[in-house]
Amino acid sequence: MSLHPLRSLTSLLRKAVDADETVTFGELLRRTGIETFGPVILVLALLSLIPYASVLTGVGLIVLGVGMLGGRRVLRVPGWLLRWRMRGRHIHASLGSLERVLRLFGSGRPGRGWVVGDRLIGGLVAWSGFVMALPMPLIPFNNFLPAVGLALLGLAAMERRPALVGAGALFSFGGTLYFVLVGQAAFTLLGWI
Repeated sequence: MSLHPLRSLTSLLRKAVDADETVTFGELLRRTGIETFGPVILVLALLSLIPYASVLTGVGLIVLGVGMLGGRRVLRVPGWLLRWRMRGRHIHASLGSLERVLRLFGSGRPGRGWVVGDRLIGGLVAWSGFVMALPMPLIPFNNFLPAVGLALLGLAAMERRPALVGAGALFSFGGTLYFVLVGQAAFTLLGWI
């Protein structure tokens, strides 16, 4: 990627997919030439913002996270995820949301002070994917915080910036806490009924 990997990636995705077409995830990867963990994590985080898509993307992120956690260096995406179809307009809308959130973190110098291992990022990705894959459609915005955390982790894997790993971990665990608190409130409410 260039000096601004996020800007390069979002521009690449906008050019690769027309808003009025439907495309598979595999075709999206082929059109953009993405072959490394960071951008794929970022793209899956982006697609997790599409309503009800987080169950599929969450499982895919678990697979990628476990691979990173296990020390895998070669990206392997499951075939069922490569065949997943999505609308271009959803991708474009999610790109806008992601760019607004990630703009807050600016662009630092890639690689400077990098002491975080890919295994730690893999563990965080797998956990966030697990939280998003839980089928809880009644909890509003249950995928937003983990998706932002995953986007930051994907960007951290691309830019090698420890601050992005920390921010991604905060959003990931914030999403977990939100999920637990809202779930507990829902069960308490059901107990009163």
